[in-house]
Amino acid sequence: MFSELRADWSNPLIRNNYIFTFAFFSFGTSMGSAASALYVGAAIWAVISYGLYRFELQKSRTAILIAAIFAAYYVLGLLNALVHWGDRKSLFLIVERLPFLGYIFVLSRLSLSRPAATLEAMETGALIGALSGLLIGSTQYFFISLRPSAFNGNPNLFAFTAGIAFIICIIAARRHGGFREIVYWIGAIAAALSLILAGSKGMLLAVTLGGIAVLFYTREAVQARRLKTVGILVGVIAISVFVFLSNLHIVKRIDGFQTDLAMQSAGESNEQVDVRMKIWECGITRALAHPFAGTGYSATQTQSQNCSTNVGGATLSFSHFHNFLIDSAAKGGVPFFLMIIIMALTPLLILKSSEYYSSSPTRALAVATFLVFTINGLFNIFLGNDIHDSYFIYLVICIVALSGSGSLKFEKSS
Repeated sequence: MFSELRADWSNPLIRNNYIFTFAFFSFGTSMGSAASALYVGAAIWAVISYGLYRFELQKSRTAILIAAIFAAYYVLGLLNALVHWGDRKSLFLIVERLPFLGYIFVLSRLSLSRPAATLEAMETGALIGALSGLLIGSTQYFFISLRPSAFNGNPNLFAFTAGIAFIICIIAARRHGGFREIVYWIGAIAAALSLILAGSKGMLLAVTLGGIAVLFYTREAVQARRLKTVGILVGVIAISVFVFLSNLHIVKRIDGFQTDLAMQSAGESNEQVDVRMKIWECGITRALAHPFAGTGYSATQTQSQNCSTNVGGATLSFSHFHNFLIDSAAKGGVPFFLMIIIMALTPLLILKSSEYYSSSPTRALAVATFLVFTINGLFNIFLGNDIHDSYFIYLVICIVALSGSGSLKFEKSS
């Protein structure tokens, strides 16, 4: 099962790349901050390794372009901190965005590994992460909370990490045949159940569209035997969802959301929809009033809390405007707004580069990454959290590393 990883396991530099990639995606589902800490450690060690081993830094135009984009993202955060010098939360950007500067070193080190083995490490890590996440999440659901968060501290973050595991497991299931295909479909089901248990409506939409993109970009893998296997698994999932999920919290949240929309369309006031719309309206007003430099992070958080209080009557502790475009414009003005759009498009830039051969699994990962982050960001956050940041950086790194080879093929069905 680990033929790709075994091929150059004896090389300690490359072996550590695989161990890190596996650990990142296996621990990340249940302990997102562990993945964040792993990435920071890997970035520091990659810089040290460069000094020790003098491996060649990536010099392709696309790799340099993304490094420049990430550097610009950091510099804008630094400028925001200087403009809003008395704002402690804005000052924290100086540290918060530092991991983006480690991109080129981590990428260059990972590029020493064979793409097929890197993808196998990702797939195996996501599988373990999906299974362990469901174990922890279901335990919390039945004994602690109706919206489990595993060890992520927030149900939405658990939904996010489970969603990424789901995407990678589907890619793996489509890429392999035989027993491995079945195992990875089980991992995808486990990740999907964790996502549903976490109860995030926005992430459920994002991952659904991301999953459809994966199925589209891996359609060459569909053969008669695969269709039979998928058909059986879809039937099992449908039955499981119908029997097991009827009383889950996310079902109640979706039902409530439908009721909220119906009331809103009928002209009746509804607190939940009113709060979200009012927060967006306040964010847009804030951005238009301060178009060049925004209002900084502390003022934005205070304003979002004031907006929710005016509608709901109770202060809700929001640190953002629940839309990454509005939130960026309010915090940093037009420069932040344009920068975050460029950041969101980064995974797709790789696919447009003539320097890279983008195989179907890599294209699937790139498009799904774009969809999951941006769609979730339209209703929650995109970047600005250590878990989201580390996942975004390392997924982009993996996409670039995987895109440099045409060796990622689908197994023939037996």
